[in-house]
Amino acid sequence: MNYKKSIDTKELILQAAAKLFFEKGYSATTVRDIVAEANVSLSGLNYHFQSKADLAGIICQRFLKNFNSKIFAIIQTFTDDPALRDTIHIGYWAMIFITNTQCRDFYYELAKEDILRHNLIESDYQHFLDQANYLGLNISKSVLRSYAHIFVSAIIEIIIAKKENELDLTTAETVDLYNEFHLKLLDLDASRIRELIDSADRYMSLIHYDIHDLMNVTLRYED
Repeated sequence: MNYKKSIDTKELILQAAAKLFFEKGYSATTVRDIVAEANVSLSGLNYHFQSKADLAGIICQRFLKNFNSKIFAIIQTFTDDPALRDTIHIGYWAMIFITNTQCRDFYYELAKEDILRHNLIESDYQHFLDQANYLGLNISKSVLRSYAHIFVSAIIEIIIAKKENELDLTTAETVDLYNEFHLKLLDLDASRIRELIDSADRYMSLIHYDIHDLMNVTLRYED
């Protein structure tokens, strides 16, 4: 298979899946739907991806990579504090999945099928590692990875509870809950946690987003 054609086919499949998962939902979208939307053969899809779950995991990673690059580019214009950076990053990601119906449903379906966990742990481990280094905390990498597992497990339970109307919290309260738990794992004192959350909330109120599929997000900062 021609290398460029192979890459083009892979991207066509990812774009088709991201569009259909956004429009129809993960569970309601079949592999044959994706093949038809991408205008490729079933063998072409099977060559690049092991399953629909594999596709969903890559789309989740693509969204996080796209979101991270854009949110960090905005954040660096007003702070170089890694703790505040990650508080805004985690809070705004939570805000998107709560306020955007398609994202909320997609993450919920991935959480229910245990696809989400693997795709979040490595990203959150890196955040804990960066923060521990910045704060000068004497915490081993194995403990920080354990923190990532604990935090992602909590995220998944909150996503499920929020979707199933078992969590009677506003969007702002849910976002603050994510960040408070995240910062408590780093053993910060209560006043520092409150300072970071309040600062993050102020900056997040100035950031706006648009989503058209499940791989891409547009962010703009209006001071």
